[in-house]
Amino acid sequence: MKHCVFGGQYGSEGKGSVTEWLCKQAKKPVAVFGDNSPNSGHSNSRGKVRNIPAAAFYADTCVLGPDAVIDSGVLIKDIETLRQAGSKCQIYCHENAAMVAPEDIARERANGLESSISSTCTGSGHARFVKYYSRVASATIRQSFLHEDSVAVLGTVEYLNMVDSLQQSHDLIFECGHGVLLDTNFGRYPYVTSRSTLPHAALTRNGLDPEYWIMCGVYRTFPIRTGGNSGPTGGKEISWEKLGVEKEIATVTKRIRRVFEWNMTDFSVSLRLTRPDSIFFTHLDYLPWKHDTVETRFRDWDSRENILESAYEVSPSNVFISEKCGEFMRYD
Repeated sequence: MKHCVFGGQYGSEGKGSVTEWLCKQAKKPVAVFGDNSPNSGHSNSRGKVRNIPAAAFYADTCVLGPDAVIDSGVLIKDIETLRQAGSKCQIYCHENAAMVAPEDIARERANGLESSISSTCTGSGHARFVKYYSRVASATIRQSFLHEDSVAVLGTVEYLNMVDSLQQSHDLIFECGHGVLLDTNFGRYPYVTSRSTLPHAALTRNGLDPEYWIMCGVYRTFPIRTGGNSGPTGGKEISWEKLGVEKEIATVTKRIRRVFEWNMTDFSVSLRLTRPDSIFFTHLDYLPWKHDTVETRFRDWDSRENILESAYEVSPSNVFISEKCGEFMRYD
């Protein structure tokens, strides 16, 4: 099986918990692909990483494709985190991935992106700029990991051969790095990321034929954006106090995240852009209406917003809900 897991909103939807659940359902060894950058956290019940997909905790192979952005220091720390959790996952990266240099971070900060659009200022956007316009990538990537046994650098032929081989021997997961509504073309500009975040585009950019992948969209009951001037969503901004749950702190910036009410227009746009085969709803424990079971709580939420009707139009047999990391149940 091949699953492409994407966040349907503005990030931090719980993609890691979905990939954890998928890894536990796998019939073969798992290989995870990603085009991650070091500007966000990826977590499941085994831990948190930044530059690699969270599914790496359960996979034996992790491949960062040519559209990834790599910070060598962050990546090495991620590998240490994997090893501490007992994972022996081997990391591969394409030689044409962008490489973060100290000057990339300095340039983003100097440009005032943190205050203007609440950028994480990890250098990822500027590293892509350097890659596109200065044609600096391959030599830097290879040099950075020349003496790292835990990271193997692949050229294009090696990379494509690995893709072909893994499709025969493994169940594959592609874990997208951003939320769909941060897409540079369809998001609320300028509060967007530096590329298209649509899952089909992410697969294609990394040399993976999107036709045979199962698209898995992940949605939070209450969408979030990073703290600061990170822009609006379609829903009204509310407080964590009103929601009645503990404040969420962003993994990278350590800012308190902003939280918003559910918005049907955002949900509809996301579904129309991505057409998922399966839809996963996370953070049902955040729902303020207290009932005896998960099912009745979810129906109450549905009756208010008509969410499931929209979901079933796209994916009538594969809607899943969760209150706990890595555990999902089909909603019928």
